Amino acid sequence: MLAATPTDNTALVAAAQGLTPEIAGDRTVALIAQVNRFAKATGRPIYVLTPGPVPREIALMAMMLLQARLISAVAIDPSVAAELRTVTSKLADPVPYVTQNIEAITRVLALYGDMQGLPAAKAGITDRLAAKPGLGALGAFAILGVAAILGFGILRYARTVGHLQP
Repeated sequence: MLAATPTDNTALVAAAQGLTPEIAGDRTVALIAQVNRFAKATGRPIYVLTPGPVPREIALMAMMLLQARLISAVAIDPSVAAELRTVTSKLADPVPYVTQNIEAITRVLALYGDMQGLPAAKAGITDRLAAKPGLGALGAFAILGVAAILGFGILRYARTVGHLQP
């Protein structure tokens, strides 16, 4: 999904393993649940958690949310601009891109929702990193920031080794 960098991301990937949200159950249901977190926060209708192929509306919403996350990430890491261009170019027909990259997109949206302080999803990835006891607001924010940056490192690494398709 994200362009490769000339540095070795092996250490980043290993460090981020503990911060990467795990998807439980059907991948499409997990993606819909993440989209619902954002929909509920903005007063939009909630989508039915249905397994199977990714519906076009869900794919489009996921891509728009991913695009918003990438726009905010460009300020931290300008190399993300290439991925932003890729995501933007896929908006006309988002289903194939989302279907090929559903796990990575779901994880990025989960971390993004946590960074936004949204309530936990009802399915898929239900554990909120920010809700860990003893962290406090500043500690949770710091961990989420590191998780987001490392998450993008994982995405870059996955793209480099061919696990994610453009």
